[in-house]
Amino acid sequence: QATDQEVVVQDKRDLKSYTVRYINGNCWMTENLRLGEDDTNPDTTTIVLTPEDSNVTEERTLTVYDAVTYGASGKECYGTSPNTGATGLGYTTPCMHSKNIDNGDIGVWYNYAAATAGSIITPGSTTDTTEATESICPSGWRLPTYYEYGLIVNPTYKTMLNPAMGGSFVNGENIQHSMGFWWSSTAFTDDGGGAGRWSFRYNDSGSGLFGRGWTRRFRTIYVRCIRAN
Repeated sequence: QATDQEVVVQDKRDLKSYTVRYINGNCWMTENLRLGEDDTNPDTTTIVLTPEDSNVTEERTLTVYDAVTYGASGKECYGTSPNTGATGLGYTTPCMHSKNIDNGDIGVWYNYAAATAGSIITPGSTTDTTEATESICPSGWRLPTYYEYGLIVNPTYKTMLNPAMGGSFVNGENIQHSMGFWWSSTAFTDDGGGAGRWSFRYNDSGSGLFGRGWTRRFRTIYVRCIRAN
């Protein structure tokens, strides 16, 4: 049972432990998800999710590609803007990167196909404004909504949230190292009809700034899970 103080829970899928706590009315993981993490960073990883252990409605076996190895044009983790007419496989193929370069053990970067357990895999040029109801989070946990992130957009919560500034992997490259980004379940409908999703972000400048923006689904960013009600 989480409280206003941190407690530790264990993900029974891989036995990794996470700190959790209540923040402004909701129970949050205060660490980034690390499912599939591997220091050797294999080119592909197989992740099996079941309704008993994960936030899915049926068993899903994901072949997840490394976002760096397969990030070049024409490969599985590449993606482009919908208005160019070339959307890239990164919208439709689960991708992640787990080798934490110069940042310590701070989590795994997932694209949206991986973060949603393969449930949101439409091309970036195709309208997809559905709410993500399945995710790579453990059973009993899920992706936060845009509204729920709005409840913690406040520097007061920095210490509680323990944000990680690992940037994001885009087309094989790690960019924006001084920022952290986290997926939400909510579609961003003003760009390419759902090619993007709302995300939570932290900018490690000065006293630190939290905010909500949007991120294209082929980018690999972090996942923080919120307790399902």
